[in-house]
Amino acid sequence: MTDIAYLDPRTGRTYPLATPRWCGDDQAPLLLTPLPGITRDTLIQLTGAQSRMVPLAELLEADEVFACGTAAEVAPVAQIEDRLYGDNPVTRELQALYGRVVRGQEAAYRHWLTDV
Repeated sequence: MTDIAYLDPRTGRTYPLATPRWCGDDQAPLLLTPLPGITRDTLIQLTGAQSRMVPLAELLEADEVFACGTAAEVAPVAQIEDRLYGDNPVTRELQALYGRVVRGQEAAYRHWLTDV
């Protein structure tokens, strides 16, 4: 079951997306998601990324793409259509940082957490 559908404004074609997506490189971070969420908001704050819709062509040209969500946290996307993505070093770095932040292992973000 998908949460959202992505609409390519140039073609009018929709693409089902299970979770938000990241695309970009070190110099132009971009978080793609039409839905608000705590994971999305956390990643925007950690990266300084902007959020906007992008056409499929831009996703296919991206250096890296990842899915994010409460259960997935940050998960690299290996392929979209025929486009294969490599080792995803930026995604893996962000994945590790996010994991440390939500587990209280990053002192700079400890104030985001509530002990229970």
